[in-house]
Amino acid sequence: MSGELASFEVDGYQLVYQDLGEGTPVLLVHGSLCDYRYWQWQLRASASATG
Repeated sequence: MSGELASFEVDGYQLVYQDLGEGTPVLLVHGSLCDYRYWQWQLRASASATG
């Protein structure tokens, strides 16, 4: 679980994502006044959860 950021381009826009854990992907969308760090506690807990 490295937590490094990666990115790709869609229609001229750079999209950045963080890939943590294993299993079914979950997409978390933050509001306009924050970034991926808003989810830091949920990301770590979800990435390490088993089930």
